[in-house]
Amino acid sequence: MTHSEIFEIFDANNQLIGQAPRDQVHAEGLFHRSVHVLIFNSQNEILLQRRAANKDICPNLWDLSAAEHLKPGETTHQAALRGLEEELGIPQAAAPPLPLTRAFRLQRLDDPALGIRDYEFVETYTTTWDGPLIMDTVELADMSFWSKEKLQTTMQKEPGLFTPWFQNEMAFLGFQD
Repeated sequence: MTHSEIFEIFDANNQLIGQAPRDQVHAEGLFHRSVHVLIFNSQNEILLQRRAANKDICPNLWDLSAAEHLKPGETTHQAALRGLEEELGIPQAAAPPLPLTRAFRLQRLDDPALGIRDYEFVETYTTTWDGPLIMDTVELADMSFWSKEKLQTTMQKEPGLFTPWFQNEMAFLGFQD
């Protein structure tokens, strides 16, 4: 992750209107696109990653299996495959099928303390993977598979351990019963 990344920016109807640097996008609340990937193993446990301490948004919190901002011209599917390879070491050529679970929807995170207004149009993919994983130790502090029961219990007792994006996805999937 670099702060000089360039994001495509969109209007409130998810129509492309230009490009801007990452810092400007997050400071001004410009609409941009991202992708989430949720990986389950054959025991139906979900892979969580814990964000590295150096992340500018939600450091050290448990998060989605993989997530990426889109590069200019990139599709969400391409970004999902890139995220699997960069963050988890799953080569694109060996990646499992990625069915689209949720089409574009807007997610907002306002954090005045950090000066961040993160307004993303997000698509989510889910897949099953029992193969090897290689954690990106620059972006991630930890990763592990969690059972639905462990996740529900932990989210009820300590919701502050998880990113807002992750909590949103878990509510959609019924993991916060």
